[in-house]
Order: sequence, then structure tokens, then C-alpha cells
Amino acid sequence: MKVEAHSQLEIAAIFSENHLLDTLSVDFTNVIPAIEGLDVVHVYQCTKCPLLYGKLNSVQKHFREVHFADNMPSEWKTLPAQRADQAQSSTWFQVIPPMDSSHTVSNSALVVSQIEHQLKVCSSMDNLEDLDVRNVTPWLRITRWHEYTKGYNMGDLRNMVMQPNRIQFARLKNALAEFWMSSSNLINSSPLLLLQKLNTPFVEQTTINSILFSGLSNTPFHLHQDHAARMETYILPVVGLLGMLLRGSFVYPLTLPHVIHQAVDQLDAELQIQEAKRLSSSVFAVLIALWTYKWLPTAASPITDPTIIYLMLSSIQKDGKFMEPKLITNIIARFEYVMRLAFLQAMHSQSDLEHAAETLSIWYQEKHDSTFNSLRSLQHIASSIAFSTLSLPKIWWIDRDHHQSLLYKGYPIHFSAFPSMFTIIEDRMAKIWQDDILCGLSLKVEYDRLYDDIGNTDPGYSFLSDTRNLCFKDRMQLLRAFLDTPALRKRFVLHDHGGVLRWNIFELRKWLASYASFQLLQLLLVMMATGSPSRTTEITALLLKNTATNPLRNLVVFDRHVTVLCTYQKTSSLSGNDKCIPHALTGFGADLLVQDLAIARPFAEVAALVSYPVSLNVLRLLKTHVFVNQNRLFNTEDVTTALEEISLKGIGVKLGVNGWRHVSTAFRRKLCTRLDDLFEEDQMDTVQALQSGHSRQTENRVYALSADSLLGAPEDLLPLFLDASKDWQLACKLVPGGLGLSYMDSRAAFFQKLAQTGIIQLVNPSTTASSDLFNLLQEVRTEMKVFADIKQILQGFRAPQLDTMREGIA
Repeated sequence: MKVEAHSQLEIAAIFSENHLLDTLSVDFTNVIPAIEGLDVVHVYQCTKCPLLYGKLNSVQKHFREVHFADNMPSEWKTLPAQRADQAQSSTWFQVIPPMDSSHTVSNSALVVSQIEHQLKVCSSMDNLEDLDVRNVTPWLRITRWHEYTKGYNMGDLRNMVMQPNRIQFARLKNALAEFWMSSSNLINSSPLLLLQKLNTPFVEQTTINSILFSGLSNTPFHLHQDHAARMETYILPVVGLLGMLLRGSFVYPLTLPHVIHQAVDQLDAELQIQEAKRLSSSVFAVLIALWTYKWLPTAASPITDPTIIYLMLSSIQKDGKFMEPKLITNIIARFEYVMRLAFLQAMHSQSDLEHAAETLSIWYQEKHDSTFNSLRSLQHIASSIAFSTLSLPKIWWIDRDHHQSLLYKGYPIHFSAFPSMFTIIEDRMAKIWQDDILCGLSLKVEYDRLYDDIGNTDPGYSFLSDTRNLCFKDRMQLLRAFLDTPALRKRFVLHDHGGVLRWNIFELRKWLASYASFQLLQLLLVMMATGSPSRTTEITALLLKNTATNPLRNLVVFDRHVTVLCTYQKTSSLSGNDKCIPHALTGFGADLLVQDLAIARPFAEVAALVSYPVSLNVLRLLKTHVFVNQNRLFNTEDVTTALEEISLKGIGVKLGVNGWRHVSTAFRRKLCTRLDDLFEEDQMDTVQALQSGHSRQTENRVYALSADSLLGAPEDLLPLFLDASKDWQLACKLVPGGLGLSYMDSRAAFFQKLAQTGIIQLVNPSTTASSDLFNLLQEVRTEMKVFADIKQILQGFRAPQLDTMREGIA
């Protein structure tokens, strides 16, 4: 209807006099209370995005066109909504329907339900306008990411940076993998100095005696220890970044320069070509264009760098909150590593490597306007906050007197249930060993003691190869027993043509699977029953014997104790060496491991040789590693899955590797304190060490005669580690090692009987000989404090005063 000018003026005057609005000033991106005067209609919502449609065929059409890669839902969610007018183009927005005033007291349940729903919806709305800065985390106060994303739908922002699925940019991940491998191959052919420069994020030059020294890192850029395995996680954020650029529909404002637009379009076109190397080149072109561009902020966009925008948006979680800084650091570290790979490839594309490294240095070193500098700045901030932030404890003691019960994440855990958990492990190991490994045969090796030359670092040496240990001499006894037993020969051998056997590979692999299950239980027992739990990445890679690349095996024998040397590698890059911490096995675990290595392991090698004839890697793993999962090493996921199942059955709470470390450490610190004292002891300086002009750590490291790699511990401290393992085993009512008992006689079920007969000595640690040494060390610490006090007092006197004191004494 056409409205004359004078009528428009009259209408405007009416609006003004009655304080009415001529437009709806409503934020339709959030759920709002229903607007009076507009019809409330239940409409269909897309399951993949927040869009609403009034008709079923409309939402289905939208899903087919936009979310073509996903399966069409069979059911659709309906929500109360309104729209400004009845036009087909008018957008629906979700509302909270008004309460019907005609409800009576009999409908009180419905009224309460509607009020609860309204409160729930309203409480989920973020109101940044009135946000108190004191209620914002330090991380967000510095990054201001919550301000930069204000007014945007968090779901839309998350969709902008979601990982490409199998249909959308299906070959992008493979292209990144090819780029990763091709760039990684350049490391070995790069000069040392170039790799040191590449691995130096900030060059700090210092002057000593008028000589200028460069602050280059001595550690070159290098391959990871498990480089191929890490590729999957390291390229993930870069895949997400490229996926964001390839989609091109930027909910958050993002403007790309022409040169980067061209590179992205080229990559998009190349994704249709089945040539990985060409795709890798296109990936490299996009990345190097992104990371060698100076992204400056503008008045409209404080953040213009696509990498930083991706980092910000990818840190938004489902509930709308941002990740904690400690979760951001890993993502940034992965970006940095891939950036260095890209710059390394850029250097090798030039004829003069040294000149290329110098030219590109502004893009891979800090304190220059670059993506790398922005990431490093965020990394410094995130790391500082993560290290300085104290988390609330996950452990809460219920029993503060005797420390027998605690809460972990709210779940009550009682230490009295620990023996039953270990009993489950031992029973399963014994059953698998007797039924599935020995297949019902009565085989056993006898030994009184095992000989081990601890100082022998020759490749291939272990106590298994020591000729003094006769129990390992007959390596083929299980194979011979299988072939001599008709039923078992029929199981494992299909045909015998004149002594040429055709093996049943299916049955051999089935036996190897049982052996892997047995090995996993062995690993769990070592991790859980030997004292302080080691890191899973280290305990799954224990070496059975010395190798050419590592002269320190992880399985040794100290006197009568079969001991695992758990290698602590977390600080290796900082300290330059691995620390090995001795863990003594239980009596059950020690003897069954010896039986395994003497009887079952040789047959496992035969089964691997026959079952995997193409790859000798399985055979190599069985010869060199303590624990093998059929055709590979165990990983954290394997251990966590097994531990969760056993802990749930044993103590009623599902504990993974991380949970076990928290719970067991809490109990151990209260019930078995000697291992903690050992670590503290290594940090203490003694009078004798100071007299030699060096610290206690230096004395242990340089002058220890038998174990310079065992945490720098000399001979008098090594038994204390074994005693610490024994303390934990006694607390858990496990039969400790070193008693000369068979695995059948060393089961936890016999603990009380062995203790009553005196075979197990249940003595207070304070009465043991090793504790006498601790008491002596405590006296040394006291004397050291007195010595330090006297030294401080004497430093306060001047020389004439000291002379006067000497004359008075004379």
C-alpha cells in the first residue's frame, strides 16, 4: 500500500509520542523470548547448522545442497520460532514461547517445566556487554579472543574451521602427508649449521671478553623419535587451516591478498588430479605464501592472519568456551614444526642454501612481523599461564589419618581393594600361560640364581645370552614339545613332506595373539606393581638386550631381583641424556617373565618368522624388546583399555593410565616414602662433594663406578630403589621378588601365608639397614645446615676481626 508523505510524517509522530520502535532491534542469533503479536510456530531445524525451515521439504532440500557429504537424518528436531512477516524469504528465529495465562493450578507441572526451560535458555546466553573483566581468564584478557568473536554464532565459527571430511577435500590430508614426508627427507641432506639456525626461534647475541657469540641453538632441527607416527597429529591443524581457506565462505572476516588467493585456487584445482607430488607442491605454495606475508591489523579487523584466526576459532569448544592455554600449546608447537619443514623446503628450492636461510630467517625467528612471531608470542603467554596456574586437586583424602581411602574425581577408592585388582591380573596371566601359551604342557625351567654382567654394554648382551645361565640354553623346548605331542602337532602343522613342514599360519597367529594378551598383562604388572609408575611411552619400548644404538638394556638382574630399568626420556632434550630408574619386579612377575623368555619367546620368534615371512620387523621386535603386541609395540591406548577394564572390576572405578598415575602416586606418597627421598637425595650436596669442589650430582655422574646412567646413583643407593619397589609391593600385599619362589608360589593369594611363616618379612621400613642409611643422610643434611650457618656468620667478619679471634683462641 502506498503511503503519502504527510501520512508518513503522522505515523512517525505517533511512534515518537508513544515511544515505539519502527524496526525490531532484536539479536536473532540467540534464542529470545517470543515477540508479542507474532505467531509462534514449530519449525524444523537442520541437524548440521542452526538454520530453521517452516516446511519439511525445505529443510531436506537445504541439507542435500549444503551438507551433501552427510547422511540425510530420518528424524528432524522441531523448535518454537517466529518470523517478522509471512513472506517466504523471511527468516525464522528461535524463541521461548510465552506461558499460557489460562493454565490453572492443576497444570502447575507444565508451568514449572516452561519456567525451567526459559531459565535454562536464558542462562546459556552470553552477555559480554556487562562482562566484568575480573571474571575473564588471564589468557582471554591478553588475547581478547572473546571480544573478537563477540556477536558471532559460535556454531558457525566452529563450522568455519572444522576438519574436512572424507568427501570434502578428500585428498587434502594425503597431500599434507606427502608434503610432510618430502620435507622431512631434506633434513638429513641439510648442513648442521642451517638446521641449528632453523631450530633457533630467537637469536640472542652476547659479548664475552670483546668476542661476539651468536645465540644459535646447539640442537639442530631434527626428526622426531617417532616421526612417522607423529605425522597424523602434526598435520591435523594445517589440514584444518587449508580446509578453511578452500571453503572460502568466511563467517569471520578474512581478506586474502591476490597472490594467496591464486595459490589457494591452484590447490583447489589440483585436488582433482591424482598425483600426490603435484598436490604436495601446491600445498607448499599456499603455506609459504601464508607464512611469508606481513599480516598487519586494521581498524575493522584486529586479527588478519589466517593462521592466527584458525587458531582462535579452532579453540572454541562445543559449549562456546575457549580451550585452556595448556591445550593450546600443543597446537602451536605442531604449527611451528610444520612451518620449519616448509621453510626448509623453501631453502632447498634455492641454489644457495646459506643465502636462502639468511633471507628467510625473518619468517622463522621471533621479533619480526610474521606469523611465526605471532605464534611464538602466544606460545610464551600460554606456557607461562599453564606453568603458573595451580589446578584444583583431583585427589581428596577421605581417611586423613591412615590414608586408606580417597576420592578421585568424586569416586571413592579404597586401598584395601588394590590386592584384588592385582589378583585378577595374576590369575589371568597364569591361566593364559598354562592354557594358551603352553597349551596344557607341563614345561618349566629351574634356576637358583641368574647371572648378569651389569657393566657389559656389548650389542646383543643380556642375561639371556650369558652362558652361565643354563636355564636359557634349550631355546627350542616348546617347539619340540609341540611337534612331539600329536594333538598339538596336528594343530600347528598342516602337512609334513619328508621333514618339510607346512605350518598352519592361522593357528600360529592365533597363538601369537594369545601371547600378546599375556604380554600386555605382564606390562600392566610391571607398570602397576613395581613402585612409581613409569610413562607409558617408555615402558612400552623397553629393550630386552643391548643394541648398537643403545648400550643400556632395560631388563637386568640385581642379585636375585629381576629389575626393569625404566628410561625417563621426557627431559632428554634438555639434559642431553636419558635417566634410568630401577623397578624391582614382584616374585610372581619375575619368575613368570623368566619362564616366558626361556620357553615361550623362542617359539614366538619361530611363529613370527613363519607367519610374517615378508617383513622381518616382527622377528626383530621379539628379539630386542621386552613387550611385543603381535606385530608391533604396545601403545598408550592398548594399556589404557586393559587397565580400565581391570580397575573397574577390581576397585569399582575405571582408571586409565593417567588416572592410575594420580591415584597410585597419592597412595604411594603417603604409604611408601622412600622413593621420593631418593629423588631428593640426588639434589643434596654433601660435605665430601663440596670438598672435592663440585656438587653431589656431579660426583654421582662422574665418579660412580658401576651405574653412571642410573640416575647418577652410586652402588650404595641402587638397593634403595629396589627397597622402594618392595615397600609398594608389601603395601599392596604382593609377594616381592628376590625370595627364590616360583610364580605359582608367589601369587598374591599366598601373601598372608608367606608372611605368617616368616618368608616375607613384614618389618617397619625404619628398622631396615637401608633406612639406617637414610637416617645417616638426614644427619648429614643437618650437619650441612650447621656448616652453612657457620660459613654465613664468618663471612660477616672482616679480616682484622678474624685475626683477633685467632689470638684469643691461642
